[in-house]
Amino acid sequence: MNYWNDLNTNLKGSIGEHKVALELVKHVGHDIFEPCFIGSKADLVFWLENRYYGVQVKNARLIKKLGHIYVTTCTYESGRNNTERLKYDKNMIDFISVYYFKLDKCYLIPIDEVGKSGKALRIEPPLVQHNRSTINWAQDYELDRVMTQLKDAHSN
Repeated sequence: MNYWNDLNTNLKGSIGEHKVALELVKHVGHDIFEPCFIGSKADLVFWLENRYYGVQVKNARLIKKLGHIYVTTCTYESGRNNTERLKYDKNMIDFISVYYFKLDKCYLIPIDEVGKSGKALRIEPPLVQHNRSTINWAQDYELDRVMTQLKDAHSN
């Protein structure tokens, strides 16, 4: 999949959004929406159990020497005279979704669990002994797993 490096950022983003939307279809059916205009805080919105959830979709990059994928969880808004860094929060969206093309996997991270500027999801065991309870394992954030937990929480 070397072609990925040749794609521009907009095309990568579009592919990521469509991959995430296709994965969400398995859980919520056709109740998935996209904003009409560029610049919305959410790339996708889905309906589940009488509530809308906003999702910002990001692409991840591999930090090979650390064994994790990394996603930036903020955005930059350009004004007339400056560029401002904007951190997503629960007033804007509910989840950051991540598409990682090398594994062709989608991840879903609750907005309350992302850092100020990014989140690392470990895909390989650490090389040295590490307190495993503090590791954010990618498998724990796989979209199917998180959506199943969300649906289970609504049914209780």
